[in-house]
Amino acid sequence: MGILRRGATAKDLQRVVGGLEHAYAEEDWYPACDALETLERIRVGIPPEIVEAAYREAPFSRVCSYACRVLVAAHRERFSRGFAVEVLWDCEAETRAIGAKCADLSCEGASARLSTLILDERQDEGVRDAALSRGLDR
Repeated sequence: MGILRRGATAKDLQRVVGGLEHAYAEEDWYPACDALETLERIRVGIPPEIVEAAYREAPFSRVCSYACRVLVAAHRERFSRGFAVEVLWDCEAETRAIGAKCADLSCEGASARLSTLILDERQDEGVRDAALSRGLDR
């Protein structure tokens, strides 16, 4: 993934997806993160199902953060109506902040969870700021 990681284009999509699948099959999470970071830059033609599966099934929380970034870059509308709400409860602050920035406020539970994040004084500042940026009443 070394060269692909830095200079991949849409022409390399299948190789990068193959690298993600291989890393996942080998349970090698750092290369999975590299592949997801590369997919985030490619943005076009990425099958959302493979990225969603990486989020749901990986035991390494950084994979989840990278998967969310890919979904925002390549499938923002789909992400905002699904995973963005789910990740508001994620263990990683970065992932929660991504969800807070993108969650569709018309989705069940989204506004309530964002309000909870805003009011939680122990919550990560970046998460609270992302939730506050949505313009909800406290």
